[in-house]
Amino acid sequence: MNPTEDRSPHAVALRRKAEAIAQTQKVQSPADLAALSPEETWRMLHELRVHQIELELQNEELRHAQEELEAAKARYFDLYNMAPAGHCTLNADGIILEANRAVATLLGIAPEALVNQPLSRFLCSDDQDILYLLRKRLCANGEPQECELRMVRPGGGIFWVRLDAALTTDTDDTPQCRMVISDISRRKQAEEALRASEQQLQFLVDNSSDCLVIVNPDGAQRYISPAAEKITGYPLAALENQPIDTLIHPDDMDAVRAAWEEAIAHPESTVTVQYRHIHKTRGWVHSEAIAQSFINDPSINGMLASVRDISERHGLEQTLRRHQEDLEAIFNATTESIHLIDAQGDVLMANAHTARRLGATAEELLGRSIFDFFPPEVASRRKEYIRQVMASGHPLKAIDQRDGRSFESSLWPIADAAKDVCRIAIFCKDVSERVTAEQALAQSQALLNVTQQLTRVGGWEWNVEQQAMTWTDETYRIHGLVPDDQPSVSAQLIDQSLACYPPEDRALVATAFERCVASGEPYDLRVRFVAVDGRTLWVRTMAEPVWANGRIVRVRGNIMDITREVEQEQHLHIFRNIVASTTDAMAYLDQDYRYVVVNDAYERFSGRDREHFIGMTVAQYLGEEVFLETVKPLFDRCLQGEVINYRRWVDYPALGRRYVDLSYFPYRVDTNRITGIIAQTRDITDHIKAAEALRASEERFQAIIEACPLA
Repeated sequence: MNPTEDRSPHAVALRRKAEAIAQTQKVQSPADLAALSPEETWRMLHELRVHQIELELQNEELRHAQEELEAAKARYFDLYNMAPAGHCTLNADGIILEANRAVATLLGIAPEALVNQPLSRFLCSDDQDILYLLRKRLCANGEPQECELRMVRPGGGIFWVRLDAALTTDTDDTPQCRMVISDISRRKQAEEALRASEQQLQFLVDNSSDCLVIVNPDGAQRYISPAAEKITGYPLAALENQPIDTLIHPDDMDAVRAAWEEAIAHPESTVTVQYRHIHKTRGWVHSEAIAQSFINDPSINGMLASVRDISERHGLEQTLRRHQEDLEAIFNATTESIHLIDAQGDVLMANAHTARRLGATAEELLGRSIFDFFPPEVASRRKEYIRQVMASGHPLKAIDQRDGRSFESSLWPIADAAKDVCRIAIFCKDVSERVTAEQALAQSQALLNVTQQLTRVGGWEWNVEQQAMTWTDETYRIHGLVPDDQPSVSAQLIDQSLACYPPEDRALVATAFERCVASGEPYDLRVRFVAVDGRTLWVRTMAEPVWANGRIVRVRGNIMDITREVEQEQHLHIFRNIVASTTDAMAYLDQDYRYVVVNDAYERFSGRDREHFIGMTVAQYLGEEVFLETVKPLFDRCLQGEVINYRRWVDYPALGRRYVDLSYFPYRVDTNRITGIIAQTRDITDHIKAAEALRASEERFQAIIEACPLA
């Protein structure tokens, strides 16, 4: 039997190698073998047989070991190739020696196409140095390394990956780099979105006119937004960690403490408080804070407050309140009956004289029909007057006879925005004695209700490149929307907002916005607005562009609810018309006998413009001698609380010599303090002349009777 038969090529090669080694070694010759005894020969054969069996057993063990090794290698290959993370092996030059399917899937190519390709070929050019430095560190210290960079698919898609590299060697001690490649694109996108959101929030905080403050439980200010420098005049460094009680007016601390305690008791709600705080250069200024307690929230552990400087608003409210009180005093001090009714004749407003004439209080008149207070025949005539004014839209003057006296009524129509007559102002005076009074009504109503909460202002930003709109929560609330129910960044918000403007204003707002985006033209508009929840508002919307590198990148703006201001302006217009319609000259003088307010009739009496009187003293107008001898003693009695009334002939440059009824009423801010005089002048010349003519006629008639023989 040929020993090389039925052997594998590898076994044949080993056989030949063994024979070559045997020829070089010293062996026993046939003569030596023949000299061996049978026992020695048998022993030698036995050893050879045992050795052969040992070799066969070793060979079997090697074969089993080889099979287990192949199976383990197959399992390792499956794990390596099917792993969800990308695995690859690089040589010292950065060439890919092997890569699993995950790497191929990330790059969108077949695994075999990766072999012998430099890994840098699949990196963004700006990030190739990152891989080079990683390999350099890996070779220098042998410690595992990691980095994040961008890879590029052959089709052009870019994605972020994390590389974890470790240094190994091949079977021949050749250094290799084992690398794990993990796709982190989603994480990077989330980080970028979070960073953009934080930047937007920080921008709103830094550019808000309101100051955001976080106050520690001990009252120290832990965080203060940049707006604090404008509100207080102090740098932020001087305000941080300052106790709030060192900045707030002592008289307002009780209110602030009460608000603090209420916020702690009700952390789910906000608390509003107004107070005065110190300003570096302006002294005590008025502020309003809206606060909510987050003391039990470990992430904040403090009171969060939004603080706004309301000094201008507070001054306006005080001025409007004084004007309101002045006008109400004038309105109720006049001896002329003035009331306002709607189209059905229900009383909307009435002065004190009207209430006295009708035998009721002003509060009892409100909401009642004015016709209930007149005899049937008078009520019938009044209804006809009102019908004519409502139909024609023109004023009407009529005289009624009641209880033997004559009353002159002037009816003035008041139209709404659609120019339809909706209310009628009625001025009624007893022309039998020509004693009526007209009080100048309110020149303006409060533009802001003193009990109204902080005026709400919403902010928004339009990203020109991304075509995305961002709203603050207050903007959502003005639109009648819930922020959580709407997309946080969406171009659809523009359409939702424009839908809230009436058709006649929608194009105006849309055009202004488009111009601001296209050419950077800012705008500031006051328009009507209907919120999604049905509320009808007036809003002020404004915007301005944000430039970068010579182009508009964003448009930022505000939307403000100004409904109350618009309504007050409309009421002011109504009151001015009422005051302007009286025929009596009326003026308000301060304690220095100086003109403060005069009406249109006063201009007609004097023949001078209103601006001529404002700030002038009565002595300057009438002359020092006349003032001291005639007027001042009466004014002084009036300032002591006495109502003065007298009649006299007066020469007026514009009207000539007229017989007038003069009344001076003390003007009280409260029940004890008199701050001025309300002067009323009524022309009763025609009445006097008629009385004199009647008296002369009666005298002539009496003379005729006495001269008659039959008498």
